Amino acid sequence: MGERNDDLAYQTLDKIREDPDSWDQLFYFCGSTACYAGWALYLDAANHGRKLNPMEIADPAVDAAELLGWSNSDAATVFQSATGDFAELERLVKNVLNGEVQECDRRVPNGTGWLHFNR
Repeated sequence: MGERNDDLAYQTLDKIREDPDSWDQLFYFCGSTACYAGWALYLDAANHGRKLNPMEIADPAVDAAELLGWSNSDAATVFQSATGDFAELERLVKNVLNGEVQECDRRVPNGTGWLHFNR
């Protein structure tokens, strides 16, 4: 787990709030839409002057969790949610940021199957 990056977490929420049509929690990357993890990856790349190529990312959930500095349970709480309701997404992210997620072993869907966090 990397250093906590709450700025990126809030920047990702802001992006989705400002452009809800660009958000689809079911897919990491799909055309011009992305889930929370996908947008975190895109925004981090842009923040560092890079252009993200989604085809070069082997494990979006793992990479996004690392960039956000989230534990396995934190990432699963947000990334595994299939919500289409922004208020619910925001609540989940804030639970993570406020330390209100209990640690447990969870699995996260990754576009091609299930990614098991076990770091």
